[in-house]
Amino acid sequence: MKVIIYIKNENKTHLEKIKILLERAGHEIILVKDVFEFLNFPKSQIEPDLGIIDFYSYNPITFDLYKHLEELNYKIPVIVYNFPLPEGCSVRSFWIQTLDTLDYNQIHTDFYSNVLDLLFPLLEEFRQSKVQLSKEETLYKRNQLISKTHDSSVTAKMSNSQLMLFSILIENQEKELSTESLLNLLNQNSKPWKQTTLLCNISRLNILFKNTKDCSYRILKSNTGYRLKSLP
Repeated sequence: MKVIIYIKNENKTHLEKIKILLERAGHEIILVKDVFEFLNFPKSQIEPDLGIIDFYSYNPITFDLYKHLEELNYKIPVIVYNFPLPEGCSVRSFWIQTLDTLDYNQIHTDFYSNVLDLLFPLLEEFRQSKVQLSKEETLYKRNQLISKTHDSSVTAKMSNSQLMLFSILIENQEKELSTESLLNLLNQNSKPWKQTTLLCNISRLNILFKNTKDCSYRILKSNTGYRLKSLP
């Protein structure tokens, strides 16, 4: 089986474990350098049988991975290896149910069952780590909050970094947060942010708010910090 994989560099330990496990079982591994190469593999000469991608490599609120592949008329099972699962779900039960719902019936053939039987216990091991569980819980709650309360006309235009910052400001709406507090909250669930990165994203979000019709949000600055306010 050919398996195409994109996992971000900060999760390279996971990548190595998945790669070694599947190669030892005789599967061919195709590593791609970024998410764009992974998402465009149907247009290339690559013809994989299974895809594995990192949840933190794209924005799941504004981008439908499976719809994208379907529009390209290239339907292979793709597993988001570190997807934040609903409470009480195992990796196996979640992905079997998800792929069934998406009509990937081939996962029940011996061809797929053999590799999934290898893969799922390792992904469950990753998920059970304390750091991963903390990331899942925080990100899952933020994504739920944003998707339920905010128009996609705003969030669809945000980068992953802007979305992360916006979610923190939404959770603390009308509260004033110092630069240090914002950086601490951001650094809990992503690679380290610098103050210049924070200020740049605040500026870009304010520009986005101003340029989006009927959007009343503004990030206001005071002597002690920043707060998100909905203007009348």
